[in-house]
This record gives sequence, structure tokens and C-alpha cells, in this order.
Amino acid sequence: MREYKIIISALLLVFTAGCKKSYFDINRNPNTVTESNVTAELILPNALSGVGAQATGYGPIANWVGYWSPSGSFAPNTEESTYNITNSFLEGRWTSMYNVLFDLNSVEVKATAANQPFYRAVAMIMKAHLFQNLVDLYGDVPYSEAFNPAIPTPKYDNAQQIYSDLQIRLDTAINIMKTTTVGSKSNIPTIDIVYKVSTEKWVKLANTLKLRLLIRQSQINPNPTAELAKIQANPLIQSGEGAEANPGYVNDNGKQNPFYASYGFQVNGNAANDYYRATVT
Repeated sequence: MREYKIIISALLLVFTAGCKKSYFDINRNPNTVTESNVTAELILPNALSGVGAQATGYGPIANWVGYWSPSGSFAPNTEESTYNITNSFLEGRWTSMYNVLFDLNSVEVKATAANQPFYRAVAMIMKAHLFQNLVDLYGDVPYSEAFNPAIPTPKYDNAQQIYSDLQIRLDTAINIMKTTTVGSKSNIPTIDIVYKVSTEKWVKLANTLKLRLLIRQSQINPNPTAELAKIQANPLIQSGEGAEANPGYVNDNGKQNPFYASYGFQVNGNAANDYYRATVT
């Protein structure tokens, strides 16, 4: 009888040890999105599309500099026409750019961890582009602490220091592009929707952004000799090489080019808006 009890106890022990909770978990969805299965190459196309979409939403500024003109049949925007700017003016630009920057930062982090230098460099170049736009619009902005989840209220970094760091990061991205070999898996046009994995064109874009940073500071930077020497060592964007993010726009609902859909024509052929028009200039 004692031997029988010992056998039963041993069987119960084996059965208990082998029946973990996960064994009965038959409702797990293998398609559930998790942090581990979202890779840099999955995020990058949408992030690049998001960068391209930033071309919209600058109507008031275009009016100020004379590129566009508002229609006389609409009541003018009081803040825009009086320059009485409040905290809510163009706040959508802030939110939209930081949303895209968050995705680009995720690409950079994940690509670095996965040893994907091409994706990392693309993300760095696009981040530099958007951060320069943010500084031009707002001055000091969150930068060094912007994507740290442990810091819910990141500090605002000095605009000049951000510009200086962007030059360094663009130098790094250029070096990566010039020394990396893009593998066959990365040579998929649906991932790099801008330059179709042309490292040469990405170098040109990064170098052109470096020059634009200097032009923005031409009145306050008396000695840009060192940076100009770096820029002269690499080619700049030429005619027909503009950075155009195109995931496959077509004239269909929700699939139009965002700029055309905002300022051109709708799918039905009607004008997208009756307020903004390009000036002769």
C-alpha cells in the first residue's frame, strides 16, 4: 500500500510539473504586435511617408513670406494677420513632427541593435531634417531627452546646440552610408520609398542638409570654414534628385499625395481648398 501511494505521488508530481499555465493557453494570437516583432524595416516606410507629409500645414508661414496668398472671400486668421501668436498657433505641426520623430528614433534604435546600418543612417538623416524644421519654427525644443520614456517632461535644449549636434549626426550618417553594403533583403523598394536604397543619393541629401544648416546661421556663424570643408568633400543634391517620399500614391480616396490632396484636387476633381493659392513668385 505504501509503494502504491509513492507511485501515485510521483505521477502527480510529474503531471503537475509538466502542466504549466501556458500549456492550456490556446487563445494566444501569433499575429499580435509586440515590441520584439516590430522591426526597423517595418516602421521605416511609414516614417518616411510621414516625413513627406510634413510638407502640408504651413499655410500661414507661406502667406507671411509671400509664396502663397489667402483668398479674399474668407475671413482672415486673426493670429496670422496680426502676428499675435498664442500657444495654440500651429500646434499641429509640433505634434505631427514629434510623432514622426518618435518612429524615426525607434528605427534608429532597432536598426542599431539589429546591425542594420543603412536603416540607421536613413533614420538619422530624416531626424536631422525634422529637428531642423522644429528649431526653425519654435527655437528651443526637446531634443536630448525627447524619446526617453523615463522622462515624461523632457527639457528644452538650446536651439544653437541642437543645430551643432545635427551637423555631427549628419557626418555620422554620411560615413555610415559611404561604408555600408546594403544586403539583398534591404534592396526592397517598398522599404526605402525615397531613394530606393541608393546610398549615394542619401549622402547627397545629408550633405545638402548640412549646407542648409549653415545657410540658416549665416548671420551668426562667422567662421564656418571647417564645416564647409566637410561639405565640399561630398556631392550635393542636383536637379532631379530631390527627396520625394512616394509609397505608391494614386488618385483614390485615402491614397492621394498628401500635398496634392490638401492644396490640389480631390479624387472627384473638385478643388481641395478655396483659401490658399500660389502667388506669381
